Amino acid sequence: MGIVIMLAACKEKNDTSAVPAPAETKDSTVKQDDSIKSYLPIADFIQEDMRKADSSGAGILRKRTINGKKDSGYIQMPEFHRIARGFLLGLLDTASFQHQFNEASLFDQTTQSMDFIYSANTDSTILRKAIVYIIPTPAKDKVDRIYMERQYMKGDTAVQEKLTWKMQRFFYILTFLKPANGQPTTKIERVIWEPQDYHEE
Repeated sequence: MGIVIMLAACKEKNDTSAVPAPAETKDSTVKQDDSIKSYLPIADFIQEDMRKADSSGAGILRKRTINGKKDSGYIQMPEFHRIARGFLLGLLDTASFQHQFNEASLFDQTTQSMDFIYSANTDSTILRKAIVYIIPTPAKDKVDRIYMERQYMKGDTAVQEKLTWKMQRFFYILTFLKPANGQPTTKIERVIWEPQDYHEE
């Protein structure tokens, strides 16, 4: 029997991690609806979590790996915001997002999450995909994490990025650089503000 999920609008003005999302979805059934006029506010979710990190009082640990070479150290909040802004594409705040991306949704029985998938319908956008993973609960549906894929050219170098934001814990950016001439480079940058995750690889 299919599990029906109703995602209700949040009543608390200051908590955008609660999900004002649509409709009902059955187990493992992907639904595509071109008539959807209101997509999930991805940028708002991330900005709210940045504010929570600001007020958490925890140290911000950055771990970097470039072609297998690792380093780590604590960073100040301005540097945290500089790196985090990589998730806040202007496209997410414009009405054109609705026209350039298709939305699908499914319930993942393995993770018990409702996944909202936004796929670009054109190759002209830097952002190619975004997925919002939501954990339904009786009290309030919560955003668990956000995943994005970006692709663009920087000079003569092709750049591919895979970005994951785990709410109230960490984010990381995996970058593949492929220059027209020269060796490709792989970078992983992980920024953590949940102390329990400091020692995770």
